[in-house]
Amino acid sequence: MKKILVLGDYIIDEYWHSDVSRISPESPNPINKIYNQETRPGGAGNVVENLIALGADVTAVYGDNHCRKVRVVSDNKQISRMDFDKVSSNITEIPDGEYDVAILSDYNKGALSDPSKVIQQLKERNIPIFVDPKGWFSKYEGADFVVPNMKEMDYLDEFSGDIIITADKQGVWYKHKNYPTTAKEVYDVTGAGDTFISALAFYYDLGIETAIKLANVCAGSVVGKFGTSTCKVIMTNGCFDILHAGHLDYLKEASKLGDVLIVALNDDESVEQIKRKPINNLENRKAALESLPFVDLVIPFYSNTASSLYKKINPYYMVKGGDYDHTPTEAKYARNFKTIPIKYDISTTKIIDKIKET
Repeated sequence: MKKILVLGDYIIDEYWHSDVSRISPESPNPINKIYNQETRPGGAGNVVENLIALGADVTAVYGDNHCRKVRVVSDNKQISRMDFDKVSSNITEIPDGEYDVAILSDYNKGALSDPSKVIQQLKERNIPIFVDPKGWFSKYEGADFVVPNMKEMDYLDEFSGDIIITADKQGVWYKHKNYPTTAKEVYDVTGAGDTFISALAFYYDLGIETAIKLANVCAGSVVGKFGTSTCKVIMTNGCFDILHAGHLDYLKEASKLGDVLIVALNDDESVEQIKRKPINNLENRKAALESLPFVDLVIPFYSNTASSLYKKINPYYMVKGGDYDHTPTEAKYARNFKTIPIKYDISTTKIIDKIKET
């Protein structure tokens, strides 16, 4: 289990759900009749929730004062927001322990007003550092990555680390390369940045470009939900040489189990070793899978087993077809294993045999 340290400002996100049926006679404003109130973790608290949902072992250090953001909502649309700010004292020490990565979640509420001491401590322990910034980037000098949105780029000054820019409809920019947005429907962008940096740090050991792609699809999934939310990752693997109705049904049903479906795809050599020489090469098989609306990301692997990918991704579900009569070795790296019932009596082998008969 990946161990991740989170430092930053905890924000209490409150949602006051209301009915609006008339305008106030006192002023031209709607009268909100509150019928429900809910509270969710925000800021660094939302980062922690997202990391836990991905499967991380999280240690968190928050500022000593928690701020509140109260959103008045009607028909799941935000009408107004009230902020109750309290300034926290600066965090100057990191807790003992071994960490794979650290996230600094700065919401400009005081907890990271001067992060230089904690950055120095993290660097001394060779812990990769990701920052969600507020204010001039120079105060985060020594961090490995700063992850601003487009508006926060106005505060770019001296910073020697890497910058990964989240740009809403423009997707993500990193080293002059664009990663297009994957959001199917934008409903509420609240907390999307928290989800992005959480997934980016969690998947960092897959390489930064793959981590960006995974973070992008995770953030794209939460903007289709109301309020701050988390991402449930589903994963499967296979050769998918000749896509057929059985594949399509199985992948579509697998996608319904969570928010993001990842397909780990055998390379050509491993297909030949475990089955036969593939009819379609890796590039073509990957393109076919990526064209499916219910597949969010395809990651090739270059061995006979996808265990290494499963171990690093740690999906909520590993999914296989119902014809699987045993639990695959990769399942030990997923939190749950599930099979999808077979709906069509069809397979790539049967298709090839039928072609040979004609």
